[in-house]
Amino acid sequence: MTHRFPDPSEQKKRRLLQELLEAGLVSIVIDSSKAGVNLPKHLMGQEEVVLNLSRRFGLDVFEIGPIEVVASLSFAGERHRCVIPYRAMYAYLGKGEDNRYIFQDDLPAGLVKDAGNPRTDDEPDVPPPTDPQPPGLRLIK
Repeated sequence: MTHRFPDPSEQKKRRLLQELLEAGLVSIVIDSSKAGVNLPKHLMGQEEVVLNLSRRFGLDVFEIGPIEVVASLSFAGERHRCVIPYRAMYAYLGKGEDNRYIFQDDLPAGLVKDAGNPRTDDEPDVPPPTDPQPPGLRLIK
């Protein structure tokens, strides 16, 4: 682990995660190709990995640190010590419709790369969506 102070984005993500965990289960969406992530081998290098966290899981290790979360999560019945830096997290899905958040600055390039590509003539004329966000998600910049 690198010894440094958390940046404002990491502080914001930590506070929000702690708040959501108080209400129960939180699904976090991470980019496992980011530096510092440690997950089971089959999940490494993926831009979209969803992990469930809860204080009620009774985990052997569950630390909400200043720059990363460390948790002993179970995958196919086997425990794995997972390290998830806040910089790898780009969405939180908490309990209820009002507790869904996207951290725009941390979205993986692969998920947004097509947004700027011009349309080809083969594509039908479809009006752009009036709201680029899925319903119920809050954008965090």
